Amino acid sequence: MNNLMRYDQKVFDQAAKVISWNNWLLSTLGLWPQVPNNFLFSINFGYFVYHMSLEYLDLFLFIDNLEHVIENLTENMAFTQIIMRIAMLKKYNRQLGAVINEALKDYDIKKYRNSDECKAFIDYMNKAKLFVKLLCIFVAMTASSYFMKPITSPPPVDESDDMDQINATIPFILPYRFYVFYTINDSQTYMLTYASQFPFVFISGFGQTAADCLMVTLVFHVSGKLAVLAIRISEIKCDDAKICKVELNDIINEHSRLLRMGESIEEAFSETLLVHLVGATSLVCILGFQLLSISRRVLYQTASFRPREGSTIGVLFQDFRESHRFDKNQWDDAETAFNSRIKTGIITNLQHKDLSAFLSDTKQMIMVENYSKGQNADIATFFVFIFLVFLVLYAHCVVGESLVTESHKVCEAYYDCKWYEMPKNTAKCLILCMARSQKPLGLTAGKFGTFCLSTLTDVVKTAMAYLSVLRSFLAV
Repeated sequence: MNNLMRYDQKVFDQAAKVISWNNWLLSTLGLWPQVPNNFLFSINFGYFVYHMSLEYLDLFLFIDNLEHVIENLTENMAFTQIIMRIAMLKKYNRQLGAVINEALKDYDIKKYRNSDECKAFIDYMNKAKLFVKLLCIFVAMTASSYFMKPITSPPPVDESDDMDQINATIPFILPYRFYVFYTINDSQTYMLTYASQFPFVFISGFGQTAADCLMVTLVFHVSGKLAVLAIRISEIKCDDAKICKVELNDIINEHSRLLRMGESIEEAFSETLLVHLVGATSLVCILGFQLLSISRRVLYQTASFRPREGSTIGVLFQDFRESHRFDKNQWDDAETAFNSRIKTGIITNLQHKDLSAFLSDTKQMIMVENYSKGQNADIATFFVFIFLVFLVLYAHCVVGESLVTESHKVCEAYYDCKWYEMPKNTAKCLILCMARSQKPLGLTAGKFGTFCLSTLTDVVKTAMAYLSVLRSFLAV
């Protein structure tokens, strides 16, 4: 080994931490292949399936209510993907365990000949660590903010309802659209029901991150090893027939091992990626519709105010304050400032002499206040949600693209090596390697298509097409 001074075993031990992170995530669900816990898995999966059945029941019972269906599908599509991830992790648990065992062998610096090979592998593992951290952070943010949404962002209020009716309904909004077989008409029942759904936050969060983080880690691992393999192929020594044959045999064995690992990963996550492809397309469309609906709701609350006929400026302020329940001090300050400008003649904004212009500016103040009273929290939740959808989709597309790219580089390395200087028997073996390398590894969505960066643009275009149809339901 030469030129390895930049790297030592500690660097590889740090890179191997990503495996321990996956160990922790999967062990929480009882799905770590080395030490599976069937009892823990049964509890988690049973709890999740029970609540998902309630969600599907809620969708069936309120299928004629478009707004309710949209709210349900916002959760339903995400949770369906998660339950599919957990089920596939269980189904292919042994297969993934074999891949993990093979991967653990590659964190030994003795397996690398020079710093170029070390760098190629470590760079990919650093990418894996970055994606794992981002996925964990945004899944935690999305799950927690969505669970707290009834508290941080109460539902829209119908101005025609009286205050007693509003106060009676708002406190009993639950975080998820799980059908409840009993009536919630007191705070104790509400709090117990709310608390009973709290474990769902953790199970759904761990189910999402465990599957995605494991796939990203393993695919980047195989991609890194393919990059090392391409470097090794380009450095085959052809001047000595025996050394050339030994090196080519080692390369063929390593290539076969990586092909088996890649094919196992593809098989294990093929169904998951198919469900994710459909779900991500639907979620981008539905979440976009939700954001448009919230924005329209705020604009409607702003535009719906009409002053009473014959109102003076003072009464106008009182109307605004009572109709929209703003803080009295805020409006007193605004009213005082406006009246002072009229009386003294010191008008910094001349358009405020016109009542219609003043009304327009006041409506802008209402819009700002609506956002500050909860609508901003609602919008923030959906923005984090849609960002997570894009992040997971981007991660799947990037790792799929890296697998295809590195497979092509291995193929090119076989063609670019000095095969014409090799012994005839060795060169014949290289022809078989060239033929096999022409079929690249990749991630497929149920065998229908390969995940790559172009998949991301296809999903966005399809989702926007569906969203343009849904927008017609927002028409007044």
